[in-house]
Amino acid sequence: DVFSQIMMAIPIIILYEASIWAVRILLRK
Repeated sequence: DVFSQIMMAIPIIILYEASIWAVRILLRK
């Protein structure tokens, strides 16, 4: 159902946001 799809998508979104956050820190140096 929709709820299970959202629960499966949350980890992917977190990893996506974390990767962007890490790239921004690396580019600051």
